Amino acid sequence: MTLRCNFIVFTVLALFCALVGATAEPVSLVDTTPGTATHDGTVSNGEYVASSSGINSGFGDVMGSNSLLHVDSSLGGKLNFGLEPGAGSLNDMGVIYIDSISGGVDGTAGLTDTGDVHRRMISGTSPTNSSDLSFAPGFKADYAIAFSTNYGGLWRINAGGSHDSINSVSITSSVPSVSWEMELNLSDIGLLPGHAFKYVTSHANVISGGGDEFYRSDEFHGVTHSTVPSGNPGTNAVTLASGDYNTFRTYGSAPDPGPVTIKDRRAEGATVDGTIDSGEYAGFSVGINSGFGNVFGDQSQVYVDSSVGGTLNFAFRKGPGDFNDVAVIYIDSTDGGFTNTLVLLDRGDREKCMISGDNNDGASELMFGPGFAPDYAIGINSGGGLYAALYKLRELPASLLYQAQLTSAQLGSDYELSLAMTDIGAERGDTIRYLVTYGNPRYGGGGPPFRSDEFHGVAGSSVTSGNPGTNTVVLSTGDFNTFMTIDPAALSTILTIR
Repeated sequence: MTLRCNFIVFTVLALFCALVGATAEPVSLVDTTPGTATHDGTVSNGEYVASSSGINSGFGDVMGSNSLLHVDSSLGGKLNFGLEPGAGSLNDMGVIYIDSISGGVDGTAGLTDTGDVHRRMISGTSPTNSSDLSFAPGFKADYAIAFSTNYGGLWRINAGGSHDSINSVSITSSVPSVSWEMELNLSDIGLLPGHAFKYVTSHANVISGGGDEFYRSDEFHGVTHSTVPSGNPGTNAVTLASGDYNTFRTYGSAPDPGPVTIKDRRAEGATVDGTIDSGEYAGFSVGINSGFGNVFGDQSQVYVDSSVGGTLNFAFRKGPGDFNDVAVIYIDSTDGGFTNTLVLLDRGDREKCMISGDNNDGASELMFGPGFAPDYAIGINSGGGLYAALYKLRELPASLLYQAQLTSAQLGSDYELSLAMTDIGAERGDTIRYLVTYGNPRYGGGGPPFRSDEFHGVAGSSVTSGNPGTNTVVLSTGDFNTFMTIDPAALSTILTIR
């Protein structure tokens, strides 16, 4: 009887979710399958994992109330969109605005790029007129897919300048043209498989009038009918309401930006060769923000691993920014430790300045959250070649105590480090806590150390977008990553059971 009831509940829920996926209201969609749609121009029944319906029909119902915008993703990192229009034909332009990383714009009013019709569609403007689109609270567009029947592309949105062309999305259509499909990589919009993003679409005429026209339709996806009732806005401004966007969580297991807990279940440790291989590490965290160009921000990952031989490995895959400054990994591995950097005053070199948050010109202090009191810190400097050193934290007037230079290797965007657990007073099976910060130590002058907003192990609510600079950063409870190192006794038990 229990099994039957569970089956009925599951069936009803599945049916409800399928119906929600095609509603004209904003929807929240989740990919539950590792594969994705076939990029061949034809939207087949059941090909996509989810879809939304549009609103209105001012342009003949192209992206309106009878249209479906399908979405799907893969474990391999692909993202697919498929458009089945309503009764109309895609004679004009469409745009999909995407909020996937920190930053972004809250509307099109500050967008000035009119270099071609696709850029005009993104900017919501032409040389002669415009229709400003203000996004919903909580939605800031980072990227946009602009498309017509013969071309679709992905751009990074820039306010007050030219949008950055990222890639073609290879728009293809069926014959006759009753559907269109687009494909891109999740990495193109700063995501990993398992991450979520928000999106909203609009439709406009940017072709008529000698190419200088911009006239927005009332057809949207991710927007409620009460926000944009029937009747084309034309050249009038449109303001979206709270919740006016779709959300899609891609398939995969990547953690969201912020603190994570990782448990090592593998006997062997990572190999320090400068390349982070799939499955090589026990787990990873994703950073927050992008104030220094996204080096240790929300397009970066910091990996961790351990071995039965007693090694501890850290690695990071940086974001698109250049690693020109200093990263610090604070480690809480023994009793005691420090609750802040106020009492650290070692200005001996670039790494020490950043660890201490202090130089001869002043300080940029870090107040750790409850439950985190680091005893050690790794200073990582890439200037003139990768260099990483471990220090035991000591309060003034004592200097930081040098422990060891870490074994390290770097290749492309991957950096790998290794040390002995005993160097941080830990043993196999112990749990350690850690967080990562990044900034310019300004060693040798130019002002106090300047801290970025890019952290690992810290919640986005604790350090919001915008570099703290020389201001004190106060972290909150739980602002650290937790790593449970390999326990030989537990591993032996697992092997015996097998």
